[in-house]
Amino acid sequence: LDHIDGGGPGPDDSNFPIWDNEDSLIMTWMWHSMIPEISRNYMFHSSAKEIWDDLQNTFSLKKDFATCYDIESRIFNIKQGSLSVSEYHRILNGLWIELDQYQTIKMCKTDVAAHAEAMERGRIFKFLHGLNHE
Repeated sequence: LDHIDGGGPGPDDSNFPIWDNEDSLIMTWMWHSMIPEISRNYMFHSSAKEIWDDLQNTFSLKKDFATCYDIESRIFNIKQGSLSVSEYHRILNGLWIELDQYQTIKMCKTDVAAHAEAMERGRIFKFLHGLNHE
């Protein structure tokens, strides 16, 4: 993980040569796991972390605001209509699961629990709001 998060030893550290060899090996693995058309763009990076960061910036789903907007719009607009309650819930839940893949909020564990509870409450309200009035 040090090779991806940048936590390795500095160049003056006696362990640096070993770490540097490992980093070169990881870079090679990364290049060989990509199709040649993509790996060419990452061949001149000097560390696994540089490759990882560049890949993350290029391909990360977390930064796809247009997709998030589309999913949020579908969630906002969905109503039960002619769907059964279970089918309506299945579709809505699928959209929430998809949206969750794009959500990144850094917080401590206690805040995560409170945030999850608030999200769940909001989702229950949305589900109830979209049900038919029968």
